[in-house]
Amino acid sequence: MEVNYGIIIFAAFLAVVSPGPATLAVANASMSQGRQQGAVLAFGITTGSLIWSLSAAFGISALMMTEPWIFTGLRYLGAAYLLTMAWQSAMASRTKTTLTTQPTTPRRTWAQSYWRGVALHLTNPKAILFFVSLYSIAIPQNTPISEIMLLNFIIVFQGLVVFQLYALLFSRAGVRTAYFNSKQWFDRIFAVVFGAIGLGIGFWPS
Repeated sequence: MEVNYGIIIFAAFLAVVSPGPATLAVANASMSQGRQQGAVLAFGITTGSLIWSLSAAFGISALMMTEPWIFTGLRYLGAAYLLTMAWQSAMASRTKTTLTTQPTTPRRTWAQSYWRGVALHLTNPKAILFFVSLYSIAIPQNTPISEIMLLNFIIVFQGLVVFQLYALLFSRAGVRTAYFNSKQWFDRIFAVVFGAIGLGIGFWPS
């Protein structure tokens, strides 16, 4: 069988544009701290995608299928990280923030935002499942390494473009103004969504 690039790339596109922890994190960072913070976070997320993609391509798919406890451990780690983000959003929702008070809000450094993005995607079961499925099911066993690397580059680059567009969209002045006017409600929404995803992952049947 040959690699069907069209189907695989389209599936990857659907996976990256569908709502999830990474999308919410980029939106939150871009709206609250600007496009650059969202863009740096997106680079971290893309790095996480690259790590998972390369790992899956070079055998981690087979390892996870033979050693289920590895995936289980990563799943619980991801759930704990998301629940931590839910708690932080819930605490932030207790304080009313406006455009005039925002400059006094502690900001993350670019390094902190980048590594936050890496950690978020390395513990994101959605990303893990996609890449493991991609390389263990969707790609023929005897596919040349050159084709695998090309597909790897296309998928990761596609994800980078999508998340950078998210960072640009959610950093626009109109969107940002609306966000600060309703920040407490946004924080509550983020807390509920992150919490629901984290609990769902944590109690997801093995």
